[in-house]
Amino acid sequence: MFVTLPWEPGRHDGKQEADALRNGAVDEAVVEADLTGIKVLVVDDEEDSVAAVKRILKRRGAEVRGAGSMDEALGEFRQFAPHVVLSDIGMP
Repeated sequence: MFVTLPWEPGRHDGKQEADALRNGAVDEAVVEADLTGIKVLVVDDEEDSVAAVKRILKRRGAEVRGAGSMDEALGEFRQFAPHVVLSDIGMP
């Protein structure tokens, strides 16, 4: 899935509208997703962000761990062996 940012509401070029429709369909699928058995590592230096994402994923059945730094994430990665890593790309 690709999302183009920044969103330009005044621009109506078909592609942007098609992207919005596709993203909406993906969002609906996520609501129904069963993540039972999926291990996810959430990496973000903002504790609130990690907590929110963990809460959402756990509701869908995922086994989730969080990390607040790259060192912590590497340790969790080795120990937890996640299937998926969700990471803030702007971390120090």
